[in-house]
Amino acid sequence: MKGTRHNGRSGKDGVYNPLHNDRRFDPEHSEHIDNERVRQNIYWDCYQGYTTMADRGKEDNFSFNQIEMAYYVDHYSDYVINQNKRHEKARHPDRCKGVEDVLKNKKTCPEESIYQLGTIDEHASVETLVLVFDEFKKEFDERFGSNVHIIDWSLHMDEATPHIHERHVFDATNRYGEIEPKQEAALEELGFELPNPEKKRSKTNNRKVVFDSACRTMFLDICKRHGLEIDEEPSYGGRQYLEKQDYIRMKQKEEIAVQQEMLNQQRDKVNANHLELARQSNHVRANEKVIQSQKEKIEQQEKEFKENFISNSDRILSQGELIEEQREETEVISMINNKEKKMIQRYCIYPKIAVVALIFSFVQCALIVPLEMIDDLVFQNKGFQPTGMFTALGFVIIYVIIFCFCALAPKFGMNGKKWKSLIGRLNVKQSETDYSKEVSAALASQAVGRFLKESDNDTAKNIGSAMQVAGAVSTVSTSIDMLSEAGSNAENMAHAYRIPIPDIKKQLIAFAVIPILIVVGTYIPQYIKGKQAMDQRIAASAKQVEIVKKALEPVCVRVHADNPNESRSRSSYTVMGYLRDSGATDCYVHVQVNNSGTIINISYVEGVDINKSLEENLMQTEKDFATLQKSFENLNVSVSNPEILSYQAIPQQFKDEFLNGTFYKSFRFYDQDAPISLSCSFDTETEDQFDEYTRPKIHFFLGSK
Repeated sequence: MKGTRHNGRSGKDGVYNPLHNDRRFDPEHSEHIDNERVRQNIYWDCYQGYTTMADRGKEDNFSFNQIEMAYYVDHYSDYVINQNKRHEKARHPDRCKGVEDVLKNKKTCPEESIYQLGTIDEHASVETLVLVFDEFKKEFDERFGSNVHIIDWSLHMDEATPHIHERHVFDATNRYGEIEPKQEAALEELGFELPNPEKKRSKTNNRKVVFDSACRTMFLDICKRHGLEIDEEPSYGGRQYLEKQDYIRMKQKEEIAVQQEMLNQQRDKVNANHLELARQSNHVRANEKVIQSQKEKIEQQEKEFKENFISNSDRILSQGELIEEQREETEVISMINNKEKKMIQRYCIYPKIAVVALIFSFVQCALIVPLEMIDDLVFQNKGFQPTGMFTALGFVIIYVIIFCFCALAPKFGMNGKKWKSLIGRLNVKQSETDYSKEVSAALASQAVGRFLKESDNDTAKNIGSAMQVAGAVSTVSTSIDMLSEAGSNAENMAHAYRIPIPDIKKQLIAFAVIPILIVVGTYIPQYIKGKQAMDQRIAASAKQVEIVKKALEPVCVRVHADNPNESRSRSSYTVMGYLRDSGATDCYVHVQVNNSGTIINISYVEGVDINKSLEENLMQTEKDFATLQKSFENLNVSVSNPEILSYQAIPQQFKDEFLNGTFYKSFRFYDQDAPISLSCSFDTETEDQFDEYTRPKIHFFLGSK
């Protein structure tokens, strides 16, 4: 019997897709998948644990794609963010990438391993496979878990042979202290050496070869512990290989035909039994219906008798209570005149109006902030809109006047003779809380705050501002408490004298909302004006970008340009022209146009070939940069400094340092005497960090000072 463990990251269709593993597709039309056995599959991931097809459709059930993206975000976001910052600092925004790019890159994506015991003709039981894999996973985590992490795995029972798909990722700590997905560095941290240390690292002489051999040995040893006779030599190809679909489909069809015949025989027996049971149950159900009908009729008669008796007695009692209540209410109403009635109703609604006026006076002030932010961020208008601001302040003044009137009127009225007379007639309960301490504390806090703000000490000023805010909040809170108490006293009076309290909810809503709508309306003309100006800037930017693009197309094999009409930017747009697009030795120019359609800087980038001499690389760079710069001669575009478009030779000082250096030492040169911002840099990796993925480049930057 063969125990197989196959590895891979990508195939002819790109990076392996976990969609196959967790069956997040319709397997109905997949010939190699038995749709009847899909529900037997088992899935596991590092966040959800074990799941099955029964868990699909739940809100908290996530696909392997989502799980792997979440793992990369949790563990590698810091590395991606900091690496992008380093690229931007080095003026290489084109190198920036997101976490999703790292996940999809064939060098940093998860590696997939397939585990299988036997072939379609002869294989171990699924129980044995699960036990072997579980022991292998535990030993794998113990030995390699610090740098190799299993993210998810799936047991497939719906294909010809039971097997397991497992996906893992390699990572290591880079020189910046960040966790970076990097296979070779991870294996080096685990202590794996090259198969032949005397030779350079290559496709056949790398630590991954040693790691795979160790994993296969560990897997076979566990198989032997479970009594399996395993072929020591790996075998690939042939009909027994897992993914040879034609052979698998043939065996599946033969097995399905035999199983289908057995199912048909069992189905006939079950149908006959069901028919007999149905005949017997129909007779039983008929008798049960008659008995149940008689029982319900008796219960309904008893219920109607009780309801009639209770209803008649309750009606007699309620009529007596109603007569007594009406007599008492008539006596109370006769004790108050219409003028007093209206006064009580006013004092019930005045506190509610005062609270709304107080709150929305602050809302009007706060409303200016988001409206101005929209004007700035969305329509890119600078400065404040005076019409909207003055309108909002006008409403604030109106709110303050209404607040003062509605708050003071009940306060003074409830201290008058008329109100005290009403209290005495029915001995109505009224509350009188002393708020003098709260008012004094608020005033003291504001006074101290104003004093501290006059200080020359920044800390004292900050404390003073905080105390003023605290005093203001305390004042508002105390005012609301006083108004609430006044309203409660008025409502107690209204209940005592049987006076209906007016419902003013709709009026209060209109009182609050209409001024807000008016203020918002004052900003609409400004927004329209801003939209027109923004459209003009976009049109200017699109025109300049198109000019630069057409200038580069005759000399470049590929030109990419942002489209301002499709993707608006607050800062700038980019045009990139590739003189060569050949991997390690690519050459391109990066033109940055601001959102007003003005070229602000140009960057030239040349890939360095370490197989050539430094002199050859420098000559090629000067030749390529001169070719790209000629595209901008006599170009009729808006530019922050015309010197950016004219030919600028690479400074001699940079060339001397480059020729006297090595392929493994980065450096940067700034020309302080140039009329524009001019810099050259050579970016590479140190010799110990240099590998086949390293792309050393020469960067030549021209921009305005």
